Amino acid sequence: MLIRAAGRQADILLKFCKSSGLYRRAIGVDGAPTGNAGDEVARSYDQCFVILGLSTWNRLSPSARQEAAIEDCWQALSTTLTDPQTGLLLEDDTVTDPAAPDAPPRSQNPHMHLYEACLQSYEMTGNALWLERATHLRNLSLRHFFDDDTDSLAEFISPDLSALAGLTG
Repeated sequence: MLIRAAGRQADILLKFCKSSGLYRRAIGVDGAPTGNAGDEVARSYDQCFVILGLSTWNRLSPSARQEAAIEDCWQALSTTLTDPQTGLLLEDDTVTDPAAPDAPPRSQNPHMHLYEACLQSYEMTGNALWLERATHLRNLSLRHFFDDDTDSLAEFISPDLSALAGLTG
């Protein structure tokens, strides 16, 4: 019963796909886009869970369609949702100038979840490419979010990659 339910959820998840590899934030109960601009946003955080969920489901019920969806999502994260200058994930697909002073801060959270998704994908597939991707993310995250002075991770950094003041950073 649980596997059948997971299969239905995987089918529903694919309805969130708005373009190759990008998944919108929300859809209507009928499975169609809502027409609300806020629901059309593809957030890097959400894409991480698409990879995690589909790679797990693909282990239980392998298909070429799911393998393609996983790789398409990875490619979208690596291109549309990644700052080409820094390699850091962007908040979402509406960010046009990641270094602009009014751009959203960079968050370590999607990097952590994508790291987890890569490790899960490796566990599910045995494909060493996922370990290479995880290693790259770990190194990138430590370079930008780890504070050597306090041995802690910053939750957010500013668009210019400097530390944010106060509790936000």
